[in-house]
Amino acid sequence: MEPAPPEEWRLLSEDPAYSNWVTVTRRVFQMPDDQVSEWDIINGSRTVAVVAQNTAGEFLLVRQFRPGPMRIFDELPGGYARTGEAVEETARRELLEETGYRAGSIEVIGSTWMTANATVERFVALARDCEKVADPDFDRDEYGQVLLVDADAFVRHVREGQITDQGVAYRVLDHLGLLGTDSTPG
Repeated sequence: MEPAPPEEWRLLSEDPAYSNWVTVTRRVFQMPDDQVSEWDIINGSRTVAVVAQNTAGEFLLVRQFRPGPMRIFDELPGGYARTGEAVEETARRELLEETGYRAGSIEVIGSTWMTANATVERFVALARDCEKVADPDFDRDEYGQVLLVDADAFVRHVREGQITDQGVAYRVLDHLGLLGTDSTPG
C-alpha cells in the first residue's frame, strides 16, 4: 500500500519565543493524524548572498569568523534586505559595504529557503565587472578581510564545503557553467 500524500498541518497557535539577533516564534500544529507538534520558527526578512567577480574575472570572498560553527570561513558577501529594498539593491549595498567593490552589473539568479523551519528566503545574485572604489565598511559586530581567488580555487572552495552559503554558491556555479570536471565553461 502506498503512503498517503502529505497534507498541510493546521496551525493552532503562534507565540513569540525569543528575540535578539534573530527572532524565533513557537508554532503549535495539529498534525494530519491529530497529534500536536511544537516547532521553533526562525523569522526574518529576505537575505542576499553575492557571488562577485572583479573585472579580471577573480571571485571576491570575505574571510570572517562565524559564531555558530565557531571558526573562520571564506564567505560570500551578503546580508539581510532592508524593509522595501529590492534584492538587487541589497546585493549592491552589501557588496560595497563588505568588500569596497561596486558591481558593474547585478543579476539575481534565484532563491531558496534558509531551512524548513524558517521564514527567511535566501536570494543569490551574480555581480560582474566589480571594481574597488572604497575600503570595506562593515556593520557593527562584523569584521572581515577581502580575498580574491581564481575560478578554479572558487570551485574547489565551494566543493569542499568551507562556506556557509554553499547551496546558493553552487547555483551560481551551475549558472556560469563551471561545474564540469574543471572550471572551464561548457
